[in-house]
Amino acid sequence: MIFTLHPGDKKPSRASLGAKSSSCMIQNSSSFNHAQLFSDFSFPGKNKTLVRFIEQIRKWKQRTCSLLERSMDRPGFYSSRASALLLSFFMMTMLILVAISVSVLVIRDVSAVRTIVGGTQAFYAAEGMSELGLYAVKENLPGYEPSYSDYTFTNSALASTDLQARGAVVPCEGQSEDGWGRLGLNESVQLALFAQTNPEGDFLKNTSFKVEFYVGDEDGNSLFNDMTQFLTQQDVLRWKILGLYYAQTEAISEYIPLDTENTRIDRTNPSVFGPGTDGLKEGYQWGKYYDSGTPSRFFSDYPISTFLADHDYSYLILTNIIQDYDEFDVTPYIFYRLHWVAGSSLAATELDIFYRLHWVAGSSLATTELDSVVCEYTEINSVADSAQGNARQLLQTLVREGENLPVFDFVLYHTKE
Repeated sequence: MIFTLHPGDKKPSRASLGAKSSSCMIQNSSSFNHAQLFSDFSFPGKNKTLVRFIEQIRKWKQRTCSLLERSMDRPGFYSSRASALLLSFFMMTMLILVAISVSVLVIRDVSAVRTIVGGTQAFYAAEGMSELGLYAVKENLPGYEPSYSDYTFTNSALASTDLQARGAVVPCEGQSEDGWGRLGLNESVQLALFAQTNPEGDFLKNTSFKVEFYVGDEDGNSLFNDMTQFLTQQDVLRWKILGLYYAQTEAISEYIPLDTENTRIDRTNPSVFGPGTDGLKEGYQWGKYYDSGTPSRFFSDYPISTFLADHDYSYLILTNIIQDYDEFDVTPYIFYRLHWVAGSSLAATELDIFYRLHWVAGSSLATTELDSVVCEYTEINSVADSAQGNARQLLQTLVREGENLPVFDFVLYHTKE
């Protein structure tokens, strides 16, 4: 480090001391005139402290540079073991850091690929089990609830599925936003009144159920107060039950209005019909039935419960038959519910246009009758676990049994004046 001092300078500045240092220039001590260096300066007050400081710096620099020069001139400097060890240490550290970084990236990518592969395997395994559930729905009678557990695929995925086809009320849980079914104008719904109980095809049937219904707008609000006279003067719902009697299909049916006599007109107090409507008007527990036996007979007030007890594989069909509503600015819907209701006294249950269907149990039917109602939709729940990436796939499928409603159906009837 060299400091250039010019005669006449009062004091060397910090900037000039640092700016002039560039390289280690070793000067021969015999040719360096120390006295001349300081005689050229004039320091006011004879600042000997600064002179001694500069002298010490010069001596330190001279000794350091001389030592470095002698070391570099030594023949074995560049092949020194210490230098090679230090260089090797830094190179090894750099290579280790690079290897660790690459390993982290590779491990992360491998984990991502395992997750993707495992997720794909689990998805298709769950989808395959759902297909198995759909096949079970197609090949069996309504209400059948098989379960397939721990099926192992060739890709080591483990999958299961189970079917839920019955409940305490129709619409079943999760199959309607507000717990009521809805029928538009001239729309029909078909609901099974029996259920298969085992793979052999054995079944149980409902002989006591209850349906709640009322007329409402698209949002489910009752329209009776807005259309009182209109709804009082006409039937709003047609129900029909089809059943097999010795391999012959027979039916019982009826057209019914809202139960305005008992003020059953809205969601909180809906109209009700069915064999489980204990204590209500008999007209809501009977129907018109043509007995095709010998001799054939027609019944205008045949009990629904008797028909269900004598017939197998029965289906209930509900139809919205509201007519001539053009003078109103709103479209009337029927809301319904079908319920299973247990109790020796045939406790009240529900079905609507907004509808609900309920099963109602009597004390004498406890061991021979289905203790639930068959859902409009069968719910297929599948789950699959893949050995790759610990992936799991859940899949829920809702399927509706194919309806056997006729393409063309008509009824001729007249009402009393």
